[in-house]
Amino acid sequence: FILDVRKGYTTYQRYYRIRKTGKGDPMFERTQAMKKLRAFVERQPETVGEKAKVMVEHFHNVTAHKIGGEARAMVITAGIERAIDYFYNIKNLLAERNSPYEVIVAFTGDFNYHGNTVNEASLNGFPSSQIEKKIKTGNYRFLIVADKFQTGYDEPLLHTMYVDKPLHGVKTVQTLSRLNRTAPKKSDTCVLDFVNKHEDIERDFQEFYKTTILSTETDPNKLNDLLATIEGYEIYTTAEVELLNEKFWSKAPRQEIDPILDTCVERFNQLDDEGKVECKSAMSSWQPSCPPQALSGKRSRRSSRCSSTSCHAFRWKTSPKA
Repeated sequence: FILDVRKGYTTYQRYYRIRKTGKGDPMFERTQAMKKLRAFVERQPETVGEKAKVMVEHFHNVTAHKIGGEARAMVITAGIERAIDYFYNIKNLLAERNSPYEVIVAFTGDFNYHGNTVNEASLNGFPSSQIEKKIKTGNYRFLIVADKFQTGYDEPLLHTMYVDKPLHGVKTVQTLSRLNRTAPKKSDTCVLDFVNKHEDIERDFQEFYKTTILSTETDPNKLNDLLATIEGYEIYTTAEVELLNEKFWSKAPRQEIDPILDTCVERFNQLDDEGKVECKSAMSSWQPSCPPQALSGKRSRRSSRCSSTSCHAFRWKTSPKA
């Protein structure tokens, strides 16, 4: 069983556009991290240093808590020199913010870097043969690669990929598929692409997968509309949502959760057929399209988590299999 990495793919321009859509909306807070991201896109710098800043900010704000805090990220680079550049830049950025996380670089053989001969062992501080083991342990979170590990590498803890290299054909599918292995607490993946175009990646995948893929970026306004539709049917109260989430996230037994859902189901069953269809459709659309990062600010972080959990539980309770 594998995860569909296409669902988590976005170019950097599209990723930024999600945030920019909310500018001026009081529901959206403009954090320091988002300001840095905006500045990056609007300046369009080409330096590794600027891209490394975005990667480090994104990892700490989006990825670090994934897979129970064990999520790893892979940086795909266009060559050994670029990989070493990223290694030093990300390492320094982590140190500047007193981050506990560490970085590993992977490439084949020796390389003359600014007049000094270096290799994996001299940079990482341990033998090349230990890279695959090390990235699973301790605080190692970033694996920076130059061709190496782009194919055939199987690590379920890989969640996020930062792509700074042109990808074409089967290489696209092979590279992004490094993320698709499942693991406990791993429900999604993320690809942030600084180089390739959305339509090119779509075309490469379409040669191997016949399903519809890579929808456009999330529109926060549509998410708000979905939530308004769901709440308009009044099948649950705020108190019930809070109680359900409290019990769900504290791993309460089903006997304590079912009565809350049963009450909501009773209200749902009182709707006419058209109302039932519209309500369940909105619930089905809400959870897949609503990553917590698509909304920011007090209300949205809370509502995103609460509504996502509640909608998932309610859809399960009202499904034909239940």
